[in-house]
Amino acid sequence: MSKRSNPLLVTLAVLARVGVGVLLLGVAIGVYQLLQSTKIEPEPIEQTLTAAPVRAIVAPELVVPREIEGFGTARAMDASVVSAQVSARVVERPDAIEPGNAVDEGQLIVRLEPADFESRVESGRQRIVAVRAQLAALEAERVQLDNQIHLAEQEIEIDKRDLARIEQAVEGGSGTQADVDVRLAALRRSERAVEALKQAWVQFGPRAEQLEAELGTLRATLALDEQDLERARVVAPIAGRLQTVDVEPGEFLRVGDRVARVVNLDRVEVPLRVPVSTASLITIGDTAELRGDGPGSGAWTGEVTRIAPESDASTRTLTVFVEVEQAGADRPLLPGQFVMGRVRASSEAPAVLVPRKAVVGDRVLVARGNSPYRVEPVDVRVSHFIEMELPGTNPGERQWAVLVDGPEGGLVRGELVIISNLDELIGGMPVEPALPDGVATGGAGGSGEEE
Repeated sequence: MSKRSNPLLVTLAVLARVGVGVLLLGVAIGVYQLLQSTKIEPEPIEQTLTAAPVRAIVAPELVVPREIEGFGTARAMDASVVSAQVSARVVERPDAIEPGNAVDEGQLIVRLEPADFESRVESGRQRIVAVRAQLAALEAERVQLDNQIHLAEQEIEIDKRDLARIEQAVEGGSGTQADVDVRLAALRRSERAVEALKQAWVQFGPRAEQLEAELGTLRATLALDEQDLERARVVAPIAGRLQTVDVEPGEFLRVGDRVARVVNLDRVEVPLRVPVSTASLITIGDTAELRGDGPGSGAWTGEVTRIAPESDASTRTLTVFVEVEQAGADRPLLPGQFVMGRVRASSEAPAVLVPRKAVVGDRVLVARGNSPYRVEPVDVRVSHFIEMELPGTNPGERQWAVLVDGPEGGLVRGELVIISNLDELIGGMPVEPALPDGVATGGAGGSGEEE
């Protein structure tokens, strides 16, 4: 019997649950309608956004020079390491020869013992005198031999005439053949004597050439000895200042030993490393401004005189050589000093400028629209930075960012660039830009299109 009643009980239980659910739903709807009917409507409040005051400038478009920054270490263009050219002992070093003192070209730095060189020079001169005496004696002998040949030739002419007279006498029957033979033998003796003298005369040429060659060798040796004697005086090859003096009196120097180093500060060169991307902008003759890496370290003006043909792949830099003329400068650039340089390229082009402080993360904030202005972030591409004062923009502003020419730069002439409260502004905020005194908008704040 219990098995037959189970379906009925199940049905009753389902119906009871459905009824309870419908009841609860009806109660909820009634509560909602009650709350809806008793709701109090809030009075609408009109919200007004206040435009934030900001300072702005009109972005100018000017023809500005391209300035490329780099760094380098100065070096002297005229410097010389003075070394010993002969081996000898130092016998003199003047009191004024101390590091830091000025020296003139040819001024004595140290003097070496000259006795050996003086004796060699004197010996060479005496040998030259001896060879010259031999040449003089040889010339006198040649002149005497010329006279002997001339006399012997005259004797031959006499013997020839005697022989001719004897032959005529024999033909006339008043002479004999023996007389002819005697005269002919005398003629032959005279001819042999002349030939012997001429043979002796021929030997004068080689003997004279040998003595001339020996004389030339002695002269060359004497010149070297005199040069060594002159090198015993070690002098400054250029005018300048002594960087170091490395010897003292009594020291023995060998050929090549270092004596001193002389540096001339009239011309200094700086191999300036600049970005390789600026290679097409820099030309020989461009002006460069150099400054030390510390406060109060000085500033100098130079000129680009050379450009290296190759760039450094590891640092992506190109070396340009800046020459500084500083003869008589009160505060010269010292060799070995590290400097920062700015090369002003001769090529110029119009470009839009914005204050350097206005560029944050390659983006500037621009005030666009009209009553009210709205903040609009604009991405920009900076070509380079310059430092100069631009009249009619913002008094006291000297550091400017030069944007890339064309649409890639991001801005056009006449835009209102915000220069204050940059960390408080976001895109879309209303602002009230204030321009510097005496600066007109010039059409700024419009659509942003170039007129």
